[in-house]
Amino acid sequence: MLTKLLKLNFLWVNKFALYFGGAAIILGIASRLTANLSSVAGLTVHNTLQSLATSAVIGLVANVLARSIVHFKNTLIKDEAYLHRTLPVEPTTHWNVHVLSFLFSMSICLVAILGILALLFLDEAVWETLKTLLKNHATTATFLLLTLIFEVMTLGLSIFTATALGRRANKNRNLKMGLYSVLFYFGAQALLLSLAFALSQLFPSFANVFSTTDDMPFLDVVKNFQNLFILSGAFYALYSVILYFVGKRALKNGMDVE
Repeated sequence: MLTKLLKLNFLWVNKFALYFGGAAIILGIASRLTANLSSVAGLTVHNTLQSLATSAVIGLVANVLARSIVHFKNTLIKDEAYLHRTLPVEPTTHWNVHVLSFLFSMSICLVAILGILALLFLDEAVWETLKTLLKNHATTATFLLLTLIFEVMTLGLSIFTATALGRRANKNRNLKMGLYSVLFYFGAQALLLSLAFALSQLFPSFANVFSTTDDMPFLDVVKNFQNLFILSGAFYALYSVILYFVGKRALKNGMDVE
């Protein structure tokens, strides 16, 4: 049942993803083909296509994020919740379906972002920089990727968990859902920054995070931020796990539907 529900959820959330992704690819290719135009008109066309491709991939992420949140509320709070409650499925299974669907969907969005950025901006110089980064700073690159994935998961789980907790309140449910969302997500940012600052007072390697990087080469900046990426990757992963279990428990304990 988990697999079937996950498939249905994933398809609903990503209903328009192919349109946004396809538009981004077509516009990105067109932008690439016009990259060597040197006339004013040519540069205008190239820059416009580049901007449109970027907008398309941003639209992809925004659409998937919005549909994930809407579908979560529809199936657990709105009219669809009555239908879902008639299924022989535990509330925790519904929770796992939404969390996994969000994880898979946003991971695909991340791949799409990286792919479009490569299509738009990858050249020999950037490629050499990336090879050096992966060769000499593989740990940093790995934790940077983990940071991106788990920070997005933190955002999604903040909203999901806030919804589950807010619906259990006796009054001002929508207000409390919003407050919980802000508290969970921005509280994570404040906690991570405070932790990094505290560590910078104890370990000189963390002090580089708060130093000026305006005139530093990209790879030197990456090297300076290595410890921050490791810290943030581990922090967001742990924070996401905590939110996952808090939201799962809240949903298991039950909440009212509209």
